[in-house]
Amino acid sequence: MHRFVFLPLLFLTMWSSAQDTSLVNVDELAEEIMQTKEGNDELKMLFWLPLEYWEAVTKGTPDYSPEAISLLEGILRDYIVVLAVDGKIDTKSTFKTKEQVRRGLRFIYDGDKVLLPLLDSEVSADAKELLKEMQPMFESTMGAMGKGFHVFYFAVPKGKSFSAKEAGAFAIQVGGTDFNWSLPLASFSPRKLCPVDGKR
Repeated sequence: MHRFVFLPLLFLTMWSSAQDTSLVNVDELAEEIMQTKEGNDELKMLFWLPLEYWEAVTKGTPDYSPEAISLLEGILRDYIVVLAVDGKIDTKSTFKTKEQVRRGLRFIYDGDKVLLPLLDSEVSADAKELLKEMQPMFESTMGAMGKGFHVFYFAVPKGKSFSAKEAGAFAIQVGGTDFNWSLPLASFSPRKLCPVDGKR
């Protein structure tokens, strides 16, 4: 795995390493919500942060409470949240600005329906407040690449739901490259245990 791909995956896993593993395996979850495409010295990376992610990575930690999760989910319920990176990984390793990434970012569902990322002015203050520390954390640990991470919000279409636990599919396009997700995520599927030793 390229070091530029490994670092954010490691960061996301460590950030949530204290979570209750009886709920979901955080290593599996981190791998499922992140996708990367590399080639010709280019790197495109996406994190999709479903609502279920927040409870999974906080349950069992001192910060967890059902009330806090309910409040957080209420704030983010109307949004599809993604972190996106698009850049060059040559000797200079340059990454696109938020506005440059925004111009090539699309959320595609039901085959051909397309959503554009919301402008910052279209996102509630509470939703922006919840995630405003993510990019600085990436930047402080990963330097130039961390600075290339940008948080985007899409408005959930009326009557639609993109749950990590329910059947469905969608794609997110970054600079003409498609990243496809099939749901539910395996990390949220019921665990099959061996009838002999009780292990997964």
